Amino acid sequence: MKPATRLFSKSKNGFFGAGHAFSATLYLIRTPSLWWFIIVPIVFMGACFVLGIVFLIFFSDAIHQYCLSFGPAIPTVLSDLSWWRRIGWIVYEYGSYFFIWFSGILISYSIGISVAPILSEGISDAVVKKQSLESSFPIPEKGTPWYVSILESIVVSFVYLIFTIILFFLALIPVLGLLAPFLGFVCTSLFLCKEILDVPLTKYNLSFSQKMTIIRKNIWLCMGFGGAIFVMALVPLYNLFLFPIAVIGATTMWYKKIAPTLDTGRELDTDRELDTDRELDTDRELDTDRDC
Repeated sequence: MKPATRLFSKSKNGFFGAGHAFSATLYLIRTPSLWWFIIVPIVFMGACFVLGIVFLIFFSDAIHQYCLSFGPAIPTVLSDLSWWRRIGWIVYEYGSYFFIWFSGILISYSIGISVAPILSEGISDAVVKKQSLESSFPIPEKGTPWYVSILESIVVSFVYLIFTIILFFLALIPVLGLLAPFLGFVCTSLFLCKEILDVPLTKYNLSFSQKMTIIRKNIWLCMGFGGAIFVMALVPLYNLFLFPIAVIGATTMWYKKIAPTLDTGRELDTDRELDTDRELDTDRELDTDRDC
């Protein structure tokens, strides 16, 4: 197969991933029995967003003045500056103010995303039972502890925030700044996909490296799904309902597209499989002792 044909065949998975995200909204509308499960995640996401806005309203000016103290001296009259320094000062002042608000909203939304997967497990379980997905890929008895999931999400959100800051300064560099929007879209898509896909993955007690391996092997599918979620998140008010909807899409995508293609023995070393191996090793040791 030619490289261009291979690339096109893999990139088609991106449209399949986006389809899972968009179709989840219609599925939720057509399934009233799932509506009760979305109340708690929606209230929590809304509370995080509102508290973030309230914090910025009261403290953004103080943070702005503190940030300006590290920059050049504040001019008394802008007309005293040359035209290019005047433009630079205006960009610096209002750009830093915009960055404070952008970072504040992003942090509040990231906190919501870090905890919301734990609150959305109910809707994921309901989708699995309603579509009989568990029979196609059995769920082990023991999953990832909730505190491990939250800690992992906080670390990933912190890394994503660092990337966002780097891309912000990259955007200020001529020519190279043109790459910032594209790289930002890719990072955001993968970040959203990882956080939302965590909901079905937590049931399999996977390590962080195992999760990243699964995402890497399904990179186009995950980028398409995360990119669609990012576009849907730009719609006002709808983004408050988005996370439970995204969990529905991630659950169906996991069981129908990703899980059937995995080598369960190598890529999903669940506790049940590990316990079985330990029991087999113990039996072998006992048999060896008896023979001796």
